[in-house]
Amino acid sequence: MRFRVQRGPAAGGNITYSIDFFTNLPQAYQGVTYWTTLTMPDGSESAIQFSILTNIPPFADIYIPMMVQAIPAFAPPGEYMHNSKLGMFPVPVLTDSFPFAKTENGIDVAPVTEWKATGEWPELTGEGEVVAQPLDYALNAAYPNPFNAMTTVSVSLPDAADLNLNVYNIMGELVAELSQGSVLAGTHTFTFDATDLSSGIYFVHANVPGHLNQIQKITLVK
Repeated sequence: MRFRVQRGPAAGGNITYSIDFFTNLPQAYQGVTYWTTLTMPDGSESAIQFSILTNIPPFADIYIPMMVQAIPAFAPPGEYMHNSKLGMFPVPVLTDSFPFAKTENGIDVAPVTEWKATGEWPELTGEGEVVAQPLDYALNAAYPNPFNAMTTVSVSLPDAADLNLNVYNIMGELVAELSQGSVLAGTHTFTFDATDLSSGIYFVHANVPGHLNQIQKITLVK
């Protein structure tokens, strides 16, 4: 989807957008930052446009309408990218972006004179099961093990990180991808469903570049 500022360099204009994010995790996260930046037509990144310190409740499903990004009259015309980031500042865990363009043609009515972003966030308390952050990176013991059809695997992360969690058979073939990408700090549980696999030995490999490279043997018994 492309958003286009209708007023050009003579007046600038506003972009209105909404935010919708959710988590299926049972723990709360406190002291999380949401912030936005812009990628300029020359490829550089702007200063922070909007920033708020917030909390994420367990199993959160949060919708925030009518966020506004003002594009001032003096901004150069061209292609932009609006960037939203959520995490432990300055390290984002969740990111999303959308493009827009500032046109050449403008009018002189109600000019926008400054970069500015506004929005009304709900008060999020983060109440619930607030779990103490782990001190070390670790692949914890799968349970149950041996297992019949399904088992759970948990990984502890003292900081937000890129977590690759995969399951391989004894031939070294990949049979399941449990996690690929950024994960918040905490202890996270993943389910390995082996309903369609044969009985035997499998290996869970957890990798966090520079911090964790651990393999655990699990046994499927049907």
